[in-house]
Amino acid sequence: MMLTGLLAAVLAAQPAPATPGTEGEPVRVERRLLLKRGHVFTTGGLGYLSRGDYYSNPGLVASGSWYPVESGGLELKLAFFLSRLGAAGAEVFDGTGLVPDAHRPVAMLAAGWRQTLGYGKVLVGESRLVHFDFQLAGHLGLLITDRGVSPSPMAGPGVLMRLGPRFHAQLDVPAVLSFEQRSRGLLSLGVLPTLTLGVVL
Repeated sequence: MMLTGLLAAVLAAQPAPATPGTEGEPVRVERRLLLKRGHVFTTGGLGYLSRGDYYSNPGLVASGSWYPVESGGLELKLAFFLSRLGAAGAEVFDGTGLVPDAHRPVAMLAAGWRQTLGYGKVLVGESRLVHFDFQLAGHLGLLITDRGVSPSPMAGPGVLMRLGPRFHAQLDVPAVLSFEQRSRGLLSLGVLPTLTLGVVL
């Protein structure tokens, strides 16, 4: 009991730590480094279109975004898919000679808008700050398949990360809706996660 009281007295005698800036001490604020207005962000990388059908659709993705304002920009996106029958589809084909009524994706072209929802910084290691934007992107596109062309709107969240003065990374996870004539209806819903790297022009 006496030890507890002695410890409380010692802590009470210690001066409270000053809040930075309240005692006239300078406070270093890291300025915003991920600036987009008036710049073109070009990227290229990998994606995977998952639609819950019998096809496996890894792809190569490229995009270009021009930001007339800091809060958002116009974007053009292009993807080429290296589609093939998945294990279940190949088993059905080997056993029956039939292929799924799902269309096999070949390529996609889409145009839309990227809107910044928030800006943040995270400390990596002891001294490296990574600046990033939380974004929401919406596009109107065309999905080219082995049986034709179908309209394909897409929308979803993304993160734009600054890797250096001229380099950046972009992670997007949009939902993709396509209109295809299938035995179970006209709509096919999927997701197209992409990770791309690029330069700022």
